[in-house]
Amino acid sequence: VYNYTFIYPNPNNGHFNVRFEGVPYNGLPRKLSMYDSKGARVYVKDYAITTSYQIMEVSVEKFSSGVYMVVLSDASGTTLATGKVLIQ
Repeated sequence: VYNYTFIYPNPNNGHFNVRFEGVPYNGLPRKLSMYDSKGARVYVKDYAITTSYQIMEVSVEKFSSGVYMVVLSDASGTTLATGKVLIQ
């Protein structure tokens, strides 16, 4: 798992961006999933990525405050990076 993921702003109000360095970058879609503190997947979205560090906008303003795990996967389901985000 590569950890070249940038989640910002962090903490936030449910609107934030994720960028990934792109190793290994192959131009295929990326899947961003979020998990709550109980481990339940509460968000999933595919992003069409064309360049490294391309912004993936996330809008989950209606989520409860707390820490969420962010998992970025490639088109085949391989985990590329993980991180945590704090929604206030």
